[in-house]
Order: sequence, then C-alpha cells, then structure tokens
Amino acid sequence: YAMAPDIVLKSVIHQTMSENNMSALFELIDELKKEQEVDHVDLIVGGPPCQAYSLVGRAVKSDNMVGDPRNYLYKLYIEVLKKYTPTMFVFENVPGLLTANGGQYFEDMKKAFKELCGVLGYGMFAFVLIVAVCSAIFGMGIIATNLLLMMF
Repeated sequence: YAMAPDIVLKSVIHQTMSENNMSALFELIDELKKEQEVDHVDLIVGGPPCQAYSLVGRAVKSDNMVGDPRNYLYKLYIEVLKKYTPTMFVFENVPGLLTANGGQYFEDMKKAFKELCGVLGYGMFAFVLIVAVCSAIFGMGIIATNLLLMMF
C-alpha cells in the first residue's frame, strides 16, 4: 500500500456487508462522498466471500455449503448498486460459483443482475473468466482464476 496515493487509499471501503450493518455502510459511503465532494459514484468493485462457492470450501462441508448465508450476500451488493447507481460495477468471485449448487446460485445472480441492468439503464452485462499471474512486483508468485460480472 505504500505505493498508492493517500487519496486512493481513502476512497476504498473495505467493509463487511450484512443485513445488520447496511445502514452503517451507506452512512460510510455518504460520508466519503461528502468529504471528497463527489455527487456520483463511478465504480463499485466487490463480491461476497468465496468460501461458499469455492471448490475447496464445498469439499470440506458435508452439506456442500447449501444453506450457507454467504450464498445470498450478492443481494446486499445489489442494494448498494440500487442506492448509488454507479457508472460501472465489477462483481468478483471464484470460478466455483459457476457450479455451486448445480449452477443455480450463478443463474440466480445472473437473473438478478440482468434485471438490475434494466432498472438502472445499464447497456452491457458481461461475465468473464480470467486467469491472472501475480508478478513479483506484488510479492506473489501465484496464478489466480477469477470470475468477473460487469455492468456498465
């Protein structure tokens, strides 16, 4: 983080989302907008914890993570999008999302996000599977595969 300018670091919100703290999260976002004299949010990037969707997470649980409340946190993410109508958003998670619960969670998410496209007037909805190699610059020599859902 030493290389990132303070204004960038101060514009990032790393906050747990739950039904119990959404109003506190909205207050935090509104405070940040006011401090930075911003009327509109251009970009929201986020995603729920991956444990409920990941192949490893599902393998260690006998119930295959069915019924885990983290499977439905995307609905809270949608509430944030409805409130702030960003120009673009990126929803990130693991490729296991495609197959979790026989693919039903992903189908439900796609349906909900596509409906949101219509409500908020987004012209594009896409999902992308990427493989990224983290370079030595960041001190990691790993290969990560991620699933991205984007609307703009």
